[in-house]
Amino acid sequence: MRTAALIGWLVLAAGGIGPAAMGGIRPAAAAEPEASRPAARLQGTWIFTALVIDGLETPRPRLDDARLIVTGDEFLWASAGRVTMGTFTARGDTLPWRIDMDFRDPTAARADTAWSSRGIWRLDDGWLTICLGPPGGPRPDDYAAPAGSGRTLQILTQDPRETTLPAVGPLPDRDAR
Repeated sequence: MRTAALIGWLVLAAGGIGPAAMGGIRPAAAAEPEASRPAARLQGTWIFTALVIDGLETPRPRLDDARLIVTGDEFLWASAGRVTMGTFTARGDTLPWRIDMDFRDPTAARADTAWSSRGIWRLDDGWLTICLGPPGGPRPDDYAAPAGSGRTLQILTQDPRETTLPAVGPLPDRDAR
């Protein structure tokens, strides 16, 4: 009798015959840990180590002050006194991982200064690589930004200093353009 009860309990614990198989409700799966969600892996301040825009490599001195700051689903890109802000959605359930970014220039009053780009991203040993397609264009399928492609390739490393992102505010309504 004890052996049968023990085997029954082990089968239940292993999920072989559980509440779902008996018509019951199976408990919800444990929530995904914060650090394993794609957006959580992008949080913080990133320093540009390389930037290629439509085949043109940005000279290293111009990248010295370039930063990407990510807080939640908002980002701020700052370089050479210019700031671009926006929101993003990152997905890590496909290969390559996908990122969709909605940009806006905070100094512009018109909604038509906002744009969206679809891209891919990877995080390898502390190096973040993002390849974005041209605004409104197709998502890249590789990490390259050759001349004439309209793509942007960014290679970044995390800055150990803490930086806080100012409130971005809502993006302009896309239908207002």
